[in-house]
Amino acid sequence: MSAALPLGPWPDETPEESAAAAELRRRQLSLPHVPAPASSPAAPGANRKSRRPARFKVAGQFDGVPSATVTIADGLFTVRPFGRRRVYELKLSDVARGVLFDVIKAELAARVRAKRSKGRRA
Repeated sequence: MSAALPLGPWPDETPEESAAAAELRRRQLSLPHVPAPASSPAAPGANRKSRRPARFKVAGQFDGVPSATVTIADGLFTVRPFGRRRVYELKLSDVARGVLFDVIKAELAARVRAKRSKGRRA
């Protein structure tokens, strides 16, 4: 379905039927804790393109240099070591998967250590 299609009444709908359908939708969606829907719906990705990338300077050893610039934009995690032209990119989903892997691996190692120390005490 194309985004260029107009959002309006159905071709076989009269303006009165369209207004009645809009009123019915408005009444069905009116919840006390939810704000009323906007009169002019915006495209879901309209705000996304106006966002600026997030940039951070990170200290630590990266490819033999003391710091690097980390940029997060458009679903990519980019690292550029200070003074280097080379840029390293990963998808944010891969970064999240790696973090989860490291956390789970550390938790399992802690369980094994606890189990071993408990066995030695007995």
